[in-house]
Amino acid sequence: MKRLEKLFAPIRIGTMDLKNRCAQAPMYINMSDRDGKLNDREIAYYVARAKGGFALLQVGVVSVDPQGKAFPNCPELSDDSYIPGWEKLARAVHAHGAKIAPQLQDAGNKVFPGLPGTRARGPSPLSYATSRILPTIAIDTPVAAEFTPEEINRLIEAYGDAAVRAREAGCDAVAIHGGHGYQLAQFMSPAENHRTDEWGGGIQGRLKFSLEVIKNIRRKVGNFPIIFRIVADEMIPGGLSLQEAQVMCWLLADAGVDCLDISRGSLFHSIHVTVPAIGEPPAQWVTENTWLIKQAVSIPTMAVGRITDPHVAEFLVDTGKCDLVAFGRSSLADPELPLKAAAGHFEDIIHCIGCDNHQGALIAERIRQNPEHAWIACAMNPETGHELDGAIMPRLAPAAAPKKVLVVGGGPGGLEAARVAALRGHHVTLCEKSDRLGGQFWIGSLPPGKQELTIGIKYLIAQARKAGAEIRLGQEVTPALVGKLRPDAVIIATGGDPFIPRDIPGIDKPHVFTASDVLAEKVRCGYRVVVLGANMVGCEVADWLGMRRKEVTLVKRRPGPAADIGEDIPMGSKAPLLDRLQQWKVKVITGLKDGVHIKGITDQEVVILRDSHEERLHCDSVVLALGTVPVAGLAGRLKGEVAEIHVIGDARQPGKVIHAIHEASKIARQL
Repeated sequence: MKRLEKLFAPIRIGTMDLKNRCAQAPMYINMSDRDGKLNDREIAYYVARAKGGFALLQVGVVSVDPQGKAFPNCPELSDDSYIPGWEKLARAVHAHGAKIAPQLQDAGNKVFPGLPGTRARGPSPLSYATSRILPTIAIDTPVAAEFTPEEINRLIEAYGDAAVRAREAGCDAVAIHGGHGYQLAQFMSPAENHRTDEWGGGIQGRLKFSLEVIKNIRRKVGNFPIIFRIVADEMIPGGLSLQEAQVMCWLLADAGVDCLDISRGSLFHSIHVTVPAIGEPPAQWVTENTWLIKQAVSIPTMAVGRITDPHVAEFLVDTGKCDLVAFGRSSLADPELPLKAAAGHFEDIIHCIGCDNHQGALIAERIRQNPEHAWIACAMNPETGHELDGAIMPRLAPAAAPKKVLVVGGGPGGLEAARVAALRGHHVTLCEKSDRLGGQFWIGSLPPGKQELTIGIKYLIAQARKAGAEIRLGQEVTPALVGKLRPDAVIIATGGDPFIPRDIPGIDKPHVFTASDVLAEKVRCGYRVVVLGANMVGCEVADWLGMRRKEVTLVKRRPGPAADIGEDIPMGSKAPLLDRLQQWKVKVITGLKDGVHIKGITDQEVVILRDSHEERLHCDSVVLALGTVPVAGLAGRLKGEVAEIHVIGDARQPGKVIHAIHEASKIARQL
């Protein structure tokens, strides 16, 4: 395997020396206190990445003005009361050789809806366009108030004052958020800036706000390093293009920026390209756009965007595509990625699978369920967000008394339980009745663009075996086997089966299949296929069938427009999947008022009631994608036979892979 030399070479940004080219990308992690103060939990999160070898840590969405906060629980530097928290953070990460830079930001017209004290303001008194990946209820965005010249000047001063506070707190640089549709990007964007005064018009007018911010910071903090994030392409009709972005970067470098952090896309119209999900080519726009901007400037450039493999990062630096690499979700998956990569321990790196579980939808779900513990998370790493203590996710510590542990099921939950229990010193046997590990995780890797899930499966298998777990394939667990093995604890991770509504006439006909059987090619569909169920599984199997040139009809049962299919699809994956469904000419059946009721299945038709009106859908095959039911009968049969029985994952309650892995890890840490 090629040694990673360029990625771990030192580099200087302005007056700041970095020990390697690995930066943590600035992200919204929802960990600060409600008043914007940093806390010990958030500091522990960054310290873990400092210990893990990242040279530069960028703290995302740091508000310079309370009126312009992008999200709840954002950190702030809007007045001097915030300095002590930043001092504590700077000292903590410096102790491990890392540098720290707050990413200063104002949300402009994209402030968080309903957040007390905020006010939507933009370059022009307009609303903004949203992406088709968002529910139709989010179509109408508020009309922002237009920034007055006085408000512009006050905000310019606020950026400079925040930079002063960052320097006084011991931070090593400031990053300026000029991308993703936030306030500075709004002024740069021809799609959002329709002013006719000095702050609008051509490139220099639209860039003036950013140039004045840089000038103000330079006047107040001298040669303190400045990193500026900009998008190479807004991916919005009429938005900032690559050609204009090149000129703007050339002007920003001339104005005193020390490093350019190149991203793309805009909230909320093209957020799916800003945060690309599984299936997107690695570092796609780095090779397309970032290197073109690098040609226009003589200062260092930073690449960001689904860079998950350290060899890809090495390639980008070695071939001159960029000077530094910012790891976002990869730093959530494995805070020790740089250390492991530098040591050549690639098999031990926890790989980001692009599931988007860190994103706003999951955080919103966590806020609803438990507002006090709603911070960022990672499906593959249960410890992310819990670096401070073991109150929620117990510490991984040796077991006080090693036990014989039997894990039933080799899906992601079972593998994680086996890995953690074995690491703690328990004697672990994992039994999987099929000849393949991965469970529904492997089935999930079969639709177009999902192969990367196999990397997550491969990691879990390798680490369970490395920890000492015995894995038996083709071994069904029965009460007799349990009696023979005599385990002290049994973890039942048998997953779930597809839900089959037995009350539908014709549901047992031979041309009716489950989505998992279709994807695993245990069955073959005819030319005309009706897919019942239009959430993620239904959309993905329709995509899979469309690729095979089938004529597909997709039926959404719940009321709502066709635009709202795939409600549970991660936002980064949804747009390209919807594009492909359109390409395959998949017909979507929905009922706006009452939804769609499945009345029955005949040999050649599916009979439905759409908004109470009967229709007949001609077909050769029917595919069921109607959800999952738990498979946990073994627990009842073992009751009274084993002292400790735990049912986890889909076997307990069907859910996302993050729930299965985290629940498994927590149970195994408590054995």
